[in-house]
Order: sequence, then structure tokens, then C-alpha cells
Amino acid sequence: MMDFLNQMQWDAVIPGNHDFDVSTESYRCLTRSYAGTVLAANLKDSRGQAVWPGWKLFRKNGMRIAVIGCTAPYLDQWLTPAQLNGWQASLLIPALDSLMGDVMASRPDLIILAVHLGKFTPSRLHESLDVGKNERSLYSIASRFPQIDLILGAHSHIEEAGCRFYPSVWFVQAPAHAEGLACVSVSRMPDGEMQIRSELKDISKEPEDPETETLFASWKENGVNSDRLELARLEERVRLARLLTAAVFEAVPDTAQVLFPQPDRVYGRGSVTERTVFEWFPYDNTICILELSREEFERLIQEQKALNKSSYQLFAGGEPLSFEMFRPGKNGRMKFAVSSYAAAGGGGRYPVLRECRQNPACGFQETGISVREALCRFLKKHSSCGPDFWKSL
Repeated sequence: MMDFLNQMQWDAVIPGNHDFDVSTESYRCLTRSYAGTVLAANLKDSRGQAVWPGWKLFRKNGMRIAVIGCTAPYLDQWLTPAQLNGWQASLLIPALDSLMGDVMASRPDLIILAVHLGKFTPSRLHESLDVGKNERSLYSIASRFPQIDLILGAHSHIEEAGCRFYPSVWFVQAPAHAEGLACVSVSRMPDGEMQIRSELKDISKEPEDPETETLFASWKENGVNSDRLELARLEERVRLARLLTAAVFEAVPDTAQVLFPQPDRVYGRGSVTERTVFEWFPYDNTICILELSREEFERLIQEQKALNKSSYQLFAGGEPLSFEMFRPGKNGRMKFAVSSYAAAGGGGRYPVLRECRQNPACGFQETGISVREALCRFLKKHSSCGPDFWKSL
């Protein structure tokens, strides 16, 4: 990734929440090979020190351009303590307040805020946070800091070719997954005012770039190898939720139940490769353990009912959660395995799990074992098993 950014000669990048899925420190190590500048005004490490600068002045085409970068302000709603490694992301307004004086003192012709946040911020991210409603959206940023000329948004996967926020801030958001580019042109008018135009460009029909093809040749070969490397050959159709449950039970033997937002999909007979497992579970989530009381589990059930038929609804072995599932141990609690994403709160979707994770009585543990790692191990170990084994899952 950093080789590609260097080849493209991008001046600056702003980290998003998925850049830290493995850990914040691993991403910081990765960026040391980046020739440009990482910007994150609202991110501090465990010592309270800024991890990267918050802004930088660039001189381009006779213009002084101040670029401010902010990562997603709610990292702890997606990432667990081990993934964050003590790092904290603050809200945007305090972060911008602390640096705007220096930005203005540099006498920029143009101020750009590049932020890993969309136009609208879901209310589920704020219900437990002590912030005013007017401090939750990029509209509030535009109102509070009218000196910003351009905001480049991200994260929400909602593209925007260009629109104006009150009073005069221009907002653009490129398509997700690098499926297109946001192209912005800025011109200085005779009266000194800046004219901003923007558009989105679909790149799906563009020819492959030869230099990039060369750069990614070894990476693509590894991808092909992952298709060839067979973990197991299933002679029977397998229910993925049951397969995941069996794999987690084997990875964390004393677990009583596995909760995962995985409806009861079925995978047909055939070869399972590393690519197959990635397609089943594309995120770098790890397995976490929580011990819940009956009252906590009941609250979790009510929470899941509110997510009715959502793709985020938690299941136990493919089955909806029910009171009959609760079988406590000697301490009156039942041990559940959940993903790191769910334990963090799932972007505000699982406030009960997030609260339980913070309760010492729940004995929260991070195993460090990824969901895909557990599945790959399980498939390799049982690859020689016959149809009866897979049918029994």
C-alpha cells in the first residue's frame, strides 16, 4: 500500500478506522516507508502525544494550500483496547480549535480539511457521548470554521460530486473502494476569491496502468496462490454459522457460545481456499471473550430484537438469540465469544456488549486469534474428514 502511494506521489494521506484493524502501532510502523505526510490532528498515543502532525502547508502552482487531516473520531466504537494500544481519537471541533490559529498564521490561499467522516454521522454513535447535537456533523464544522474552503469526506461510502455547506464550504466525497476519483479544480479569480469545481470520475473502464501493474505483480501472484492453496475439500454442504462456531470452540475450548452477525448461509460442496475464507469473513476481526450474567444476556437479546433482520444482528450458531440458550457456569455467568468489532460496540450498534466489555465482572479477554485464522486452522486440521463430519456441524 505504501509503495503504491509513493509511486503515485501522493502528498498526504489520512488514516481511516480500517487502517488500524491489526493495530495502531502496526500501521504507524507501516507508514515509516511512506514518502509523503500522514495527517491526523485528532489522534494521540498512549502518552498523550500527537502521533502525526495535524496539518501541513503545501505550495502548489503558486498557491499556499493548508491541508488538515483528521481520522474517524469514534475509533473506540470499532476497535478494541488491544487494537488501539492506548491511542485516542478526539472529536473534531476541539482538534480543529487547537490548530486553526497556526493554520491561519501561515497565510494560506486555500484550506482543505480531509477527514475520515461522512456528511451525516449516525445518531447511534452519539447516544452515550456527552456532546451537543450541533457538534456531531460536518455541517457544524463548516459553520464553526468558515475559513475552511474545501472538505474531503470519507468513511460513509456515500459519494458526493460537490455541494455547499453553510456558509461557504465546498464538500466532496469520492466513491468507496477506489471505484472512482473525486477531481477538484481550484482557480483564483481576479478579485482574489477562490472558485472550486468538482466532479466524480468512474475509473472502471480505464486501462490498467503499466507501472502499477509492475508494482503489484508479486502481490497479484500471492493472490493467485491463495486461490490455489486448498485448505479442505467439502464433500457436504456446510452451514457457515455452524462452521464458524466449531472453529471458535476449537480455538477457545472453554467457550460456551459464539455470537456473530452471520445468518445461516450455506456453502456448497467443493474446494475451500484462503480466498474462500476471506470472502466469507473479509474483515480483520479477532476473537474476544465475555462472561455475561442472565440480566446482561436478556438486555443483549432485547438489543438484537431492535436490530430485527439487520445484517448486523447477532446469531448463535445461526440461530436468533433466546433466553433458553443461557446456561450459566458455577459463577452464574455464561462465556461468550464475539468479534473484536462487536466487543467495541460495532459502530454504536451493540451498546450492551460495549458496556459489558468495560465491566470487570464480565472478564473481557482479547485472544489475539483472528476469525479467519481460527477458520483456516480448523479447515486444515479436519481436511481429511469425510462427509459425516461436515454433515454433523
